[in-house]
Amino acid sequence: MKRKNLTFILFYSIVFILYSLLFFLIPFEKTLTAWVEFGVTTFAICVGCALNCYTLRKENIISIVYGFPIVKLGFVYTCAQTAVGIILICISCLVEISVWIPILISVIVLAAAAIGLIGASAAKYVIEKQESQDHSYVQQMRKLKSDTEYIADICKDTELKASVKALSEKFRYSDPVSCGELVEVEMHIGAELELLSEMINTDKATAAKQIEKITTLLADRNRRCKDLKQLPY
Repeated sequence: MKRKNLTFILFYSIVFILYSLLFFLIPFEKTLTAWVEFGVTTFAICVGCALNCYTLRKENIISIVYGFPIVKLGFVYTCAQTAVGIILICISCLVEISVWIPILISVIVLAAAAIGLIGASAAKYVIEKQESQDHSYVQQMRKLKSDTEYIADICKDTELKASVKALSEKFRYSDPVSCGELVEVEMHIGAELELLSEMINTDKATAAKQIEKITTLLADRNRRCKDLKQLPY
């Protein structure tokens, strides 16, 4: 990341040097509009560099306003402001322009970049919230699998132990990503596993039936999970 930051800084430094050389070496009348645009474009180059370095850690975030990765926002803003600055400078050499016009246009360009950043922040919040929710749902299935493995470990009967291990494998190959609609059935499975752990070494016949019951519940859960994920949104 540090290397990429140095690359951004070098890139924007070169852009600033080239822009400055063109501005001062090309013989044209430096009007007030020209000086304003030179200052605003210099500001845009600095902001663009800062944006790229800041958003590099969030390069997977897409701006919900503009639809491109947030890491490109600095480039887009700098290029847009530089293009606007050059156009206004050229026009000011031909006709007189009130200074408020370039200031207003530059503020609009800056506002457009700020809106893209706000949109990206909103997208980041939504993604993080979804990831947190997905993690919670995945944890539930992992817990059920872990509980089943624990029951297999404490089981003293060889036949029951084999059945519980087979059930554990079914949990292992079940879709770990759940959803809100499956919370109830997964809680039911968890409750049934608790009952199984209590009887696994005391009542073989009932424990065997309990394993069959949990297997049926898990199959039902997996079927619902598959059906829910195939629904159109």
